[in-house]
Parts: sequence; C-alpha cells; structure tokens
Amino acid sequence: MRVPLGGAREHGSDKVGNSLSFLQQPHEFGGGQMEAWIPFFQSLIWPVFIAVLLILFRGWFRELLQVIKERVKSGSEMSVGPTGFTLRAAPKLEEEETKTGKPLEKMFVEYAEETKEKPPYGETALELAKYFHLVHSATYNQEWSQEEGRPYYTIKVWLEADSKALLNKVSKVVYHLHHTFRNPDREISTPENNFELKTYAWGQFNLSADVYFEDGGQPLKLFRYLSF
Repeated sequence: MRVPLGGAREHGSDKVGNSLSFLQQPHEFGGGQMEAWIPFFQSLIWPVFIAVLLILFRGWFRELLQVIKERVKSGSEMSVGPTGFTLRAAPKLEEEETKTGKPLEKMFVEYAEETKEKPPYGETALELAKYFHLVHSATYNQEWSQEEGRPYYTIKVWLEADSKALLNKVSKVVYHLHHTFRNPDREISTPENNFELKTYAWGQFNLSADVYFEDGGQPLKLFRYLSF
C-alpha cells in the first residue's frame, strides 16, 4: 500500500506543531506553583539568620544565659513583654551575723589580721636569716681618687630587717672587710642608723657580717657583695 509523500509530510508537520505549541504554553509548576512558594521562603529568612548568629556566637550566648541564671537564683526580677527583656538588680541581702553577734565579713577580716605572720621571736639564727639582709651604697670620692691616683668610692653598709621590732633585738654588728684593709673587722653598735658602716675602697669584694642579738644567742652570719 502506497502512502502519498505529501500525506506523510503533513502528518509529520502536525506532530512538530503540536510539540511547539506545548512548549509555548505556560506550565503551572513553573508559574503559579513557584509564586506560591515565595512567601514560604521569605518567612525562613529571619529564623535562618538567627540560627546562624547562635552558631557563630554560641559561646557569648552561653555566658549570657549563665549570667541570667545566676541573677535569677539570687532573686533578681525578670520580665519579658512587648517592650523587651528586663532583668533588675538582685536585692541586697542582709549581713549575716554569727553567734558572737559580729557580722561574718568583719570576723573574716579580724581572723586574717590575727593569722598574719608574726615576728619570729625565739627562732634560731639560721631561721632568722630570711628576715635580715645587708644593704650598701657606693659614691665616687673625688678627693680620695686624686690623692691615691685611682678611683676611690665611699662605701656605706647597713642592716635591714622585715620589721622594726626585729631590728630592735639586735645589739651589734661586726663587719668583716677584705683582708687588705687596715682593721678589717669593724664592730658597730649604733641601732639609730641601722648599724651603718662607712669606709672607702677602690675594688669590689665580698663582705660578711655577724649580727648579735640582745638575748645573747648564736650570732647570725650575713653576706654582701660590694659592687660599684
């Protein structure tokens, strides 16, 4: 059976025309349905934004919640309304009193004062060493330098203690200078100037001193390197 060529061409052109007309027609999914989803996506913007902030600043929000929790525990008033969030100051608690009738805070202060380190009366000379130390100063002496032909310095050495009460227990200090000095052992019994020794020197050396106490116990040995 023969089919006219013209009929075949007409049948094929009808299919192409139907396909083109289908593509040109608006589809409900691409038009009306997508427009219906737009309000939904718009409503998600703020929740997503807030979620991102919570993730980025989760440490700060955690601290804020902890502060609010502590304030509420302490009795702070909290209110949430149209005007926002309000957290009032915690009420001032009345000062707790002990059985003695004294405020608890005052008792803590008194206890701290009573338990402070007391002057170490009665300790051995070795234990007392941590409370005493020698101090010195050195000043260039132009007169002696010109006479001796080399730089000379005025040296002052004295005794210091952690408290005046400790220093009052000292009776004398015997300083031991370098063996090249005339009279290298010098005894000083002047508590009013902290048992100060004054001498002159051109070289640096290590000085020692024996500190004697009023109670007649074992003297305390101290050392000081005289640098200038």
